[in-house]
Amino acid sequence: MRNLFKTLIVVVLVFGLGFNFAFGAVNELGEKRGEHKGEEPPIEYWVEYLDPKGVTTAHDSGLTFYPDNGLAHSIAQDIPEKYFGNYTLYFSGDTMHFRIHIKNTGKRTYRNLLVLAQQELFNPDGGEGDAFGEPSLNQWDISQLDPGQEVILEGSVKITNVSSSGLDQTHLQILHWSSQNGQSIINGGGQILVDDSQAGIWCPVK
Repeated sequence: MRNLFKTLIVVVLVFGLGFNFAFGAVNELGEKRGEHKGEEPPIEYWVEYLDPKGVTTAHDSGLTFYPDNGLAHSIAQDIPEKYFGNYTLYFSGDTMHFRIHIKNTGKRTYRNLLVLAQQELFNPDGGEGDAFGEPSLNQWDISQLDPGQEVILEGSVKITNVSSSGLDQTHLQILHWSSQNGQSIINGGGQILVDDSQAGIWCPVK
């Protein structure tokens, strides 16, 4: 009887560890795909940056800028390996235009959504960054988002007074919203459905 009890404990522990591993893998996959995570609602989203002026490549030595009209040049910067890759390039003085794609992949209808896109300075730790500058916040209202429906939101930000070249990020939040709240997303208010500090990454060049 004692051996049977020990066997049951081992089975329960192994099952629990397996469940935790599977749950962690799902969360990691959600983060990599830029989609919903954990218990957040089934809302897919992605950022499309329009009309770039070149490409910036992040690598183990830092950043290399490849403008469409100009010579390539590099800067040394400590970039975590998970960010290695290519990003859209813009110049100081440009207006960066972008689109936010949002799709309801679930079975329920969402009403009264507030969508905010805050441009921020790149945070290599993956979290929220400092504000890019003013004005750097775009916001939209979605009165209804039906199952399977996709909406495309257009936004822009003027790139002024870039002190140094480097990566920046688009912080996206999607909230259930009530007009009585009267607060911006950054300061809270409303039920947050999606909060992704790095929904997209782009690069302004001095």
